[in-house]
Amino acid sequence: MFQTLRDERSQLEVFDQEAEVFTWDAHNGRVFALRRRKGDNVLLCISNFSDNPEPVRFAYFVGTYTDCFTGRKVEPGTGFVLQPLECLWLEN
Repeated sequence: MFQTLRDERSQLEVFDQEAEVFTWDAHNGRVFALRRRKGDNVLLCISNFSDNPEPVRFAYFVGTYTDCFTGRKVEPGTGFVLQPLECLWLEN
């Protein structure tokens, strides 16, 4: 798993040392979110630290985003459910 994370990270410009990084309010104490941006590239990293499915919604992120690992498509602006202990790296 860590090799997959490292490989994916090395291919994404948003992990450049000069990228902007912000925590993002998930409005859910069991979910942690980061927004990374470099130029026009944006990545929303979301982690569910709960043993339960957790609903999330990020009104700022409009449109369809795709998870870098699974290809799962979600619309953060309208909301979706994170599965227990799920982590998504969402690109638009």
